Amino acid sequence: MATPPNPFALGLKGLRRPTPKRIYRFRRRVKRLRAYLALYAFPAPPPTCSALDALFKAAGKLRQLHLIHDQVQQICADLQKKSKKELRKKEEKFIQSYKGNRKEAARCVKNWKQKFPPPWTNGGREKAWERQGKRWLQAKRTQLVSFPETPDTPHVWHDLRRFLRQWELAGKWVPLSPLPPAELTQALGETRDLHLLLRWLQKQGAPPKCQSPVIEAFRRKEEEALRQWQEWRSSWV
Repeated sequence: MATPPNPFALGLKGLRRPTPKRIYRFRRRVKRLRAYLALYAFPAPPPTCSALDALFKAAGKLRQLHLIHDQVQQICADLQKKSKKELRKKEEKFIQSYKGNRKEAARCVKNWKQKFPPPWTNGGREKAWERQGKRWLQAKRTQLVSFPETPDTPHVWHDLRRFLRQWELAGKWVPLSPLPPAELTQALGETRDLHLLLRWLQKQGAPPKCQSPVIEAFRRKEEEALRQWQEWRSSWV
């Protein structure tokens, strides 16, 4: 296995300018760090940091508006001004969150780096780390069957995606086999994005001609995600 990336490199300083690319990278790195901590601390619960959680949440809302604004320009030009106005508000709120939480978030990450040092940087701990990975993976397999064969709400779909993404990202820190299919987590992510876009359009009172293509795309993607989920789940149950 190649040398894993540094789990504690979040790029906090770069968020002074919250561009779409930087926001996306930050959220991905936080998810990756959370997977590392969950794996490391198991069977105890992973540590948390309210400042980092708040910043991550604010970044998530901004990320949603980035995606919505891009889509609205293509499917409903009449709502571009509204999406742009909301995007500016979300950027302002993110900057406020950044100013209020960055230092504390950085302190949390620094403390975690000392308390949970990467095992591959300390000679002789690789085997113990692999055993830890096997124990963690077994727990994930047990949890997997608790998810319904046919998720019936967007909330359940979202919980499933977060569960599988943590499993997938943990594979960056220790060999885990098998990992969730990348096609499944991708389909779940696209389904989530379409759900949020449709919810925003409905909130804005978008005309049917704007909602219809999104509804159809959402149904197709949900069907694809369901098929892939049921196929993969059936190999475990």
